[in-house]
Amino acid sequence: MKKKLSKINASVTVELKAFTTQLVQEGRYQNESEVVRDALRLLQQKQLENFNAIFGDYPGAPVGGPSAKDLAAIKKEITRDRAARRGK
Repeated sequence: MKKKLSKINASVTVELKAFTTQLVQEGRYQNESEVVRDALRLLQQKQLENFNAIFGDYPGAPVGGPSAKDLAAIKKEITRDRAARRGK
């Protein structure tokens, strides 16, 4: 079953753009969107593995990925951290 796709717009460094283009030119991917989708899937998998490594054997640990409330708290913390790094 084919999943419905949604578009996003992302800015990347010149180096990441060159790397993405290279992967497509080498024939490893059909287009840059495939590169980004694969990268996001790998990031998603790594985050889940990290979560399971930390909480997998912990009694009372939540099952599955983080909840919407958890994700909101994580996003808030990331935003606060980035602002602090920029000196804002």
